[in-house]
Amino acid sequence: QHYFIQSNLSMSIESTSKFSLVSSGELQVSHVSPHKRVIGKVFGSINRRWEKHTVLLTDTQIYSQEKYGIFSMPIYLDLIQHIDVVSTWEPAINSAVQLKFTDGIIFLQANSPYERDRWFHSLLWKYSILNHKKALKMTSCPEIIAKELKSLVNIALKSQLHDPQVWTDCLVLISNQLNHTNSLPPNALEEIIEALGPALGQLNPPTPELCDFFSRYCRDGPCAAAAVVVFAPGVHCILKHNVDFGKYTYIRTFARDFIIALASQDSCKESLPCFVHTMHSPSARCPHPRVLPNLMAVFLAAIWSAFDTKCSYRRNSSVNLLLGSNRTEISNNKLPKEKVTSCFMKMIELCATHEDWVKEMAPLLHPIPFPEEALKFPSFVMGMVNVLKRFANDSRPEVRECLFPMREGKECWIQLIAPDHNCCPDNGQTFCEIVRTLLDRATVRRKLVRQLAHSTLDAFRLMVIRGDEFFVRVGLI
Repeated sequence: QHYFIQSNLSMSIESTSKFSLVSSGELQVSHVSPHKRVIGKVFGSINRRWEKHTVLLTDTQIYSQEKYGIFSMPIYLDLIQHIDVVSTWEPAINSAVQLKFTDGIIFLQANSPYERDRWFHSLLWKYSILNHKKALKMTSCPEIIAKELKSLVNIALKSQLHDPQVWTDCLVLISNQLNHTNSLPPNALEEIIEALGPALGQLNPPTPELCDFFSRYCRDGPCAAAAVVVFAPGVHCILKHNVDFGKYTYIRTFARDFIIALASQDSCKESLPCFVHTMHSPSARCPHPRVLPNLMAVFLAAIWSAFDTKCSYRRNSSVNLLLGSNRTEISNNKLPKEKVTSCFMKMIELCATHEDWVKEMAPLLHPIPFPEEALKFPSFVMGMVNVLKRFANDSRPEVRECLFPMREGKECWIQLIAPDHNCCPDNGQTFCEIVRTLLDRATVRRKLVRQLAHSTLDAFRLMVIRGDEFFVRVGLI
């Protein structure tokens, strides 16, 4: 019975339509005794009795609000032997679904072929997941468990139901089974994850349950390496499209956990560089305009998740634009600072190697959209130093301008790396290097000197007091 319904799924109505999961509806219901097998005779009879019911479908049964006649008692799904669509030339009954039992057949007549198909696919799904639950309860064999779970995933992927509840049901069953199965071998887990992978590309957007399930295995699952390979195409698809990360924060969290898992692979140190360069494409200009903003949103969210505290949050327009207004998700997904900075500072440095992305990155980083605690963390600051050097070396004035204040009284990057600032990472060496680069690049040197004097006069004085020949020669004091 269990395997029969699986084969029936592949023989369901061929259609490109997608249906939502039905839970209730107005149906005409009829019952046929076992000896009346010829459907044409049954429906051709003018004395055929139909009952009108408000039918409700749950995880285990079908029942009627009216509770009379055929539905005087609930009909349990596990008693069904076969589910099919009625095939007949009679137009009056071409919208019926038949449920076959040992004691006869029940016909469910809908108002239209579309509603019939909704009921057909919904019944198939409920019946299928119920039988998978029963099969899983009756076995403790890891191979059979893996086979059943893979079968369920394949049914969900092939189903014409386009409803989040389908994947919720599927993932709840898988999660519960994995939580109660301690002996499932890693290769069986890999097979299940591999079976789930294509769902990322089919669901737009992916469901919260699916992303949470994948995030769990990226973070601390025993098959993180296998998960990275399986999830990569789905992550590529997410980052290349216009995703509202402010609304779908769970997708951003999954992308973050995927990138961390990718960067944490001991077997392949080139995984993260390969990923970033693949997202950009080999051409000089990235053909996907949403990739960098999405990567930056994931990057900023990761930094805030590791360093954010209530007192350190700045009302910053760039943060709000990229991350959305929902701050709860970021605070509730705190990660180790060292792991986050090691991964994402490397990622942002790789992004800065692409010239077209540098022009887009500079205005996003111009307002210093990071928590105060991150700016005092040495590995974070040193990672940003490499990006700032790339900005200073850029030939475009609008990129170099992002090192200076946005407005009067606003702190800027050139001030943060100055030797008189508590965030200075190296006693002023980076500051000296960037100032020299800026002056070498400047077309109007006098204007830049005045701008530097206005922003970092105390730092210049300190370098002169220390006897730095370059700053003495500039002569700002």
